[in-house]
Amino acid sequence: MKKEQIIIFTYITNLIHASVDPKTVQYLAGHESSKITMDIYAKVKYNRPDELVRSMSGAFAGWEAV
Repeated sequence: MKKEQIIIFTYITNLIHASVDPKTVQYLAGHESSKITMDIYAKVKYNRPDELVRSMSGAFAGWEAV
């Protein structure tokens, strides 16, 4: 990967991590559709099952068993 590609990848990934609107990220990335952008970059944010388990455990921690 070239230096410029690494910088762009980091920039777009950081936008997604900051929860910037996908259409805005698509525009800034220069992609034809937000689907293309999210297919390429969203896996970086959303492919973290360990974080999901922690989040879900925390969300249900206050619930009493029925």
